Amino acid sequence: MTVARNAPSPRLWLFAVPLLVGFFEAVQQAWVCDDIFISLRYIANLFQGDGLVFNAGERVEGYTHFLWVMILATLHRFGMDLVWLAKYLSLVTFALVLGTLWWRAGRRASNAVLGLPVAALALAFHKDMQIYATGGLETMAFTLTLLWAVLVTAGPQKRWDLAAALYAIATLLRPEGALYTSAALMFILWSSRSLRTVLRFAIVWALLVGPSEVFRLAYFGEWLPNTYYAKSGGTSNWHQGWIYTSLYFSIYAVQLLALPAFIVVAVKALRNRIDSPQGPVRSQLALLVSSHILLSLLYVTRLGGDFMFARFYIPITPLLFLLIEDAVVLTRRRSLEVIALLVILGGVLYARELHGQRLPGRERIKGIVNEYNFYPPDYIEVVRRQGEVLGRALRGTTAGVGLLSGQDAMAYFGNLRYALEPHGLTDHVLARKPIAERGRPGHERTASLEDLL
Repeated sequence: MTVARNAPSPRLWLFAVPLLVGFFEAVQQAWVCDDIFISLRYIANLFQGDGLVFNAGERVEGYTHFLWVMILATLHRFGMDLVWLAKYLSLVTFALVLGTLWWRAGRRASNAVLGLPVAALALAFHKDMQIYATGGLETMAFTLTLLWAVLVTAGPQKRWDLAAALYAIATLLRPEGALYTSAALMFILWSSRSLRTVLRFAIVWALLVGPSEVFRLAYFGEWLPNTYYAKSGGTSNWHQGWIYTSLYFSIYAVQLLALPAFIVVAVKALRNRIDSPQGPVRSQLALLVSSHILLSLLYVTRLGGDFMFARFYIPITPLLFLLIEDAVVLTRRRSLEVIALLVILGGVLYARELHGQRLPGRERIKGIVNEYNFYPPDYIEVVRRQGEVLGRALRGTTAGVGLLSGQDAMAYFGNLRYALEPHGLTDHVLARKPIAERGRPGHERTASLEDLL
């Protein structure tokens, strides 16, 4: 049987079944976090004629994912329910992450390499990849875009205009995309030795990102989202960040194999022992991937991490497994491929057990929680009913409501006239209050009784 040059190996289809099992596990545990209801309220107010605001008359950008809000709003315009979209839309991007790595592994199968989809299978059963395959936030869409951007930037065709567009999309999904863009610019300068190429990349990126910045400044009067000031305001919290980072990699210790994997690729490149035509490409990819991983580690740790366990490290998780997979392929040993697949899958499955032991129920570790356990469907349903009752009771009045943590859904379902998010995410003044005491990451500015009054 003849296989098309660009087609994956036929044996790859054997791994489609476990990939589908992992994907449908994510579908079965689909959920919606409370934070996304801030964005949904913005969209609801936009369609009610109040503008892109959390409270009518207050232009404060209380979200960090401009493009994600626009995508949800556009689909809602065509009649799709916002809560349903928040719950299931990200599954499309999760499927594309798995599919991208599955296809890539199969295409490189040869007499010397089996082309086992090590990275794809690891991600399919990765507990937190499954969790953030839904939840409502932009996390998985950002992860997919970053993965594609890396593969295109360091790919054999050097399609850097497309890479610039992908990094721009990542930046529009999350401001952190600008950090990865800076690393890509340095990589392209090193790889092309051409300032003209770098300038062209920067222009394409700026043409796509620039309009959103102009809109932000004109509409909200700020260069940065209000959430930047509410969550960090440029301050660092290395101690809390180290707790967040060490907790993640103590549970997913198997991902630390990315370090020796990088060394393998670097040694192969330096000694010129890469006899495969794809070798140099893989060594360049490893360099770009490693720069993104290092940037994430420094940025997240300095920031103090997040109260949602693992969320800030989801975008680089595919890159970590990609680096491991490529290092194994470069050894050109089929037996090592099989061993790597077993070790990686075993490590990921063991991490699921550790996950349940260290983050059971609503337990907190230094303010860090398994967010999925905080917002089960029955909790959201209770808040929905409370919000609807409260909304009916206050309709026609000028009353404002001070929300507690975890009650953003109440403001959305109740269509409340005025709601104060308690940590300043949607309030210009509260977001700029000094932090009195370190506590729950990203939620350390709280409304006092005076603020409420």
